Amino acid sequence: MSLRNIDELFEILNNDPSKLIGVPETAWLDFKSEPHLTPVKNGDGPRLSLARDVVAMANNGDGVLLIGVKTRQVNTGHEELADQLRPVPDDQFDPQQTRSVINEWVYPSVEIDILPHEVEDETGKLWTIHIRGKESSCPYLVSKEFSSEPSQAASRWTFSLYRRQGTDNMPLSPQEVHRWMQDGFPRLGDGRIRLQVPGAPADDSTTSAGVAPVTPTSPSLPISADAALATERSALEVQSSELIYFVQLVPASVGCLQRFFLGDGESLQEAMAAFSTIRASGFGLPQRASVERSSANTLRMGWGCKSGVSVEPSGLTTIICCQPILTWATETNAPAGDIYINPIAIPEFTLEACRFFMGEVLPRSSGTAKPDTHWRAGMQGLEDNVKLPTTLHGYLLDGNRTALLGHQPNAATDFTSDWEISKAREPEALAFSIAKVVYDRFAFRSDEIPFNKGDRISEAEIAALR
Repeated sequence: MSLRNIDELFEILNNDPSKLIGVPETAWLDFKSEPHLTPVKNGDGPRLSLARDVVAMANNGDGVLLIGVKTRQVNTGHEELADQLRPVPDDQFDPQQTRSVINEWVYPSVEIDILPHEVEDETGKLWTIHIRGKESSCPYLVSKEFSSEPSQAASRWTFSLYRRQGTDNMPLSPQEVHRWMQDGFPRLGDGRIRLQVPGAPADDSTTSAGVAPVTPTSPSLPISADAALATERSALEVQSSELIYFVQLVPASVGCLQRFFLGDGESLQEAMAAFSTIRASGFGLPQRASVERSSANTLRMGWGCKSGVSVEPSGLTTIICCQPILTWATETNAPAGDIYINPIAIPEFTLEACRFFMGEVLPRSSGTAKPDTHWRAGMQGLEDNVKLPTTLHGYLLDGNRTALLGHQPNAATDFTSDWEISKAREPEALAFSIAKVVYDRFAFRSDEIPFNKGDRISEAEIAALR
């Protein structure tokens, strides 16, 4: 079973710690079979390890290090489950020393509670270090690292920064640290990281949903949206000059997804492999593709140089459609030298992206029951000769035949939309909002979007295509 929250963890510890057996680690729970520091393990190495664990938890909000629990690996080593209680003898753990090292090695000072927990018929105890990250203090830093000279002590002139990604502690690059410090690291009162808008005042104002709109450089994302997009593009082996269309979506309630990896009942990893598109041979997501797990715990599946999907533990979902799909079957319609985007491609692919995100990702969000969605979309590789028509010869895309048949294909330049927030609860409505922004870039009205029904993209009409 998975624990819902920290309160449930402490309830088990105070009543029957044996119930922890089989519980998996989470973004806020890290099991340790023994203390970081002991009478014979007291050098800079163990101190740095303790500081890293504390900093990663603090930058994720509240978190707990639970000492005295041995784990076992499942899912080929990618997940840790509590396997055995190993209560710590009283002479092997010094809470005052632990607190002192945290105060010395972590900056700024972080609030911690260190508590013992009795285990029936055992002389030793389990210990919890409850870390409480504060809004005004993030990001927390490891204020020491090893000196390059073995004879010298660790230096305060260097520092490092870690955060939780899934159940791992991930170091941040200097570029990410710099961006965090430039953009700030505000959180909402409930511990969620606020997603800021460029140029917005640095106050506590939020949308009616309780979360301010996200920006492309928001430090709230485990890996920036730009980095996720670049990673997925590279995985698909897309050349810099090639045309792509992308959609990125993330739950407005920030947190880690539940039932994510293989082996965790009804996991997203299994759902991705089995996802059924509207049309078997349509402009949809990869089909019959294996789902890979990256070293950064991102799930991805790709259809080489055609389309790809990746989902991070935070819920950040990146979906790309590449040129061979976007321009399929347009050669006979485009004048010499021009490239036409198939008019079916963008509305159908957008709807498929929304169906996947709202059907498989949002329900696994650890936030509110029906979180809103932050999204952005864009296109790259839009040269002057790349144009978007609303119909092609042989295709009748909606009932507005007279208006559409006479419409000239339009061009656009590369774009990435601003982040938007949507309260839509149906994929068809969310897809229309996204398509409306994309078609506006090509100077089309929203009523000229194929398959539109005023405020949604019609799945039924797409499904009826042959």
